[in-house]
Amino acid sequence: GYAFGLAAFWGGLASMDSHDEAGRVLFALINAGLVLAGVWLDRRVFLLFGTLGLSIYFYHLADDIFSHTPLFPFVIAFLGLGILLGAVYLRRYADRISASLDRWRPMRFRTRAGSR
Repeated sequence: GYAFGLAAFWGGLASMDSHDEAGRVLFALINAGLVLAGVWLDRRVFLLFGTLGLSIYFYHLADDIFSHTPLFPFVIAFLGLGILLGAVYLRRYADRISASLDRWRPMRFRTRAGSR
Protein backbone atom coordinates (compact mmCIF):
# COMPACT_ATOMS: atom_id res chain seq x y z
CA GLY A 1 0.00 0.00 0.00
CA TYR A 2 2.78 2.44 0.83
CA ALA A 3 4.53 1.84 -2.49
CA PHE A 4 1.48 2.73 -4.59
CA GLY A 5 0.59 5.75 -2.49
CA LEU A 6 4.13 7.06 -2.50
CA ALA A 7 4.50 6.40 -6.23
CA ALA A 8 1.39 8.50 -6.89
CA PHE A 9 2.48 11.26 -4.49
CA TRP A 10 6.08 11.35 -5.59
CA GLY A 11 5.24 11.01 -9.27
CA GLY A 12 2.98 14.05 -9.04
CA LEU A 13 5.58 15.93 -7.05
CA ALA A 14 8.36 15.14 -9.50
CA SER A 15 6.26 15.99 -12.54
CA MET A 16 5.63 19.53 -11.32
CA ASP A 17 8.22 21.43 -13.32
CA SER A 18 9.53 24.16 -11.06
CA HIS A 19 11.49 26.84 -12.87
CA ASP A 20 12.53 28.72 -9.74
CA GLU A 21 15.10 27.57 -7.24
CA ALA A 22 12.73 27.92 -4.27
CA GLY A 23 10.46 25.24 -5.72
CA ARG A 24 13.39 22.92 -6.22
CA VAL A 25 14.60 23.47 -2.67
CA LEU A 26 11.08 22.67 -1.44
CA PHE A 27 11.20 19.47 -3.54
CA ALA A 28 14.49 18.53 -1.84
CA LEU A 29 13.10 19.29 1.62
CA ILE A 30 10.03 17.14 1.00
CA ASN A 31 12.29 14.30 -0.10
CA ALA A 32 14.50 14.76 2.96
CA GLY A 33 11.29 14.53 5.00
CA LEU A 34 10.49 11.26 3.26
CA VAL A 35 13.92 9.93 4.24
CA LEU A 36 13.36 10.96 7.86
CA ALA A 37 9.87 9.43 7.82
CA GLY A 38 11.37 6.23 6.47
CA VAL A 39 13.82 6.05 9.36
CA TRP A 40 11.20 7.01 11.95
CA LEU A 41 8.52 4.61 10.68
CA ASP A 42 11.02 1.90 9.72
CA ARG A 43 9.68 1.74 6.15
CA ARG A 44 12.21 1.32 3.36
CA VAL A 45 9.87 2.50 0.63
CA PHE A 46 9.97 6.02 2.08
CA LEU A 47 13.77 5.86 1.99
CA LEU A 48 13.70 4.73 -1.62
CA PHE A 49 11.56 7.59 -2.89
CA GLY A 50 13.28 10.17 -0.68
CA THR A 51 16.76 9.26 -1.81
CA LEU A 52 15.65 9.16 -5.44
CA GLY A 53 14.32 12.72 -5.11
CA LEU A 54 17.43 13.93 -3.31
CA SER A 55 19.57 12.39 -6.02
CA ILE A 56 17.61 14.28 -8.66
CA TYR A 57 18.07 17.52 -6.71
CA PHE A 58 21.82 16.95 -6.27
CA TYR A 59 22.10 16.24 -9.98
CA HIS A 60 20.38 19.57 -10.65
CA LEU A 61 22.86 21.30 -8.35
CA ALA A 62 25.84 19.65 -10.01
CA ASP A 63 24.65 20.14 -13.58
CA ASP A 64 22.97 23.56 -13.52
CA ILE A 65 24.03 25.57 -10.50
CA PHE A 66 27.61 24.58 -9.68
CA SER A 67 28.79 23.23 -13.03
CA HIS A 68 31.72 25.65 -13.24
CA THR A 69 32.72 25.58 -9.59
CA PRO A 70 35.95 23.63 -9.13
CA LEU A 71 35.36 22.69 -5.47
CA PHE A 72 31.83 21.33 -5.90
CA PRO A 73 32.95 17.77 -6.80
CA PHE A 74 34.94 17.65 -3.58
CA VAL A 75 31.98 18.89 -1.54
CA ILE A 76 29.76 16.23 -3.12
CA ALA A 77 32.41 13.57 -2.51
CA PHE A 78 32.61 14.49 1.19
CA LEU A 79 28.83 14.59 1.40
CA GLY A 80 28.68 11.11 -0.15
CA LEU A 81 31.32 9.87 2.26
CA GLY A 82 29.29 11.28 5.15
CA ILE A 83 26.18 9.52 3.88
CA LEU A 84 28.08 6.23 3.60
CA LEU A 85 29.52 6.56 7.10
CA GLY A 86 26.08 7.47 8.42
CA ALA A 87 24.60 4.39 6.76
CA VAL A 88 27.28 2.17 8.29
CA TYR A 89 26.57 3.73 11.70
CA LEU A 90 22.82 3.25 11.28
CA ARG A 91 23.30 -0.36 10.21
CA ARG A 92 25.67 -1.14 13.05
CA TYR A 93 23.43 0.34 15.74
CA ALA A 94 20.05 -0.27 14.06
CA ASP A 95 18.60 -2.24 16.97
CA ARG A 96 19.54 0.39 19.55
CA ILE A 97 18.32 3.25 17.37
CA SER A 98 15.08 1.44 16.61
CA ALA A 99 14.50 0.71 20.29
CA SER A 100 15.02 4.35 21.21
CA LEU A 101 12.72 5.51 18.39
CA ASP A 102 10.01 3.09 19.55
CA ARG A 103 9.15 5.49 22.36
CA TRP A 104 7.84 8.03 19.85
CA ARG A 105 6.48 5.72 17.16
CA PRO A 106 2.80 4.90 16.92
CA MET A 107 2.03 1.47 18.37
CA ARG A 108 1.51 -0.24 15.00
CA PHE A 109 4.96 0.85 13.78
CA ARG A 110 6.90 -0.30 16.81
CA THR A 111 9.51 -2.95 16.34
CA ARG A 112 8.56 -6.40 17.54
CA ALA A 113 11.10 -8.46 19.43
CA GLY A 114 12.90 -10.81 17.08
CA SER A 115 11.59 -9.24 13.88
CA ARG A 116 15.04 -8.19 12.69
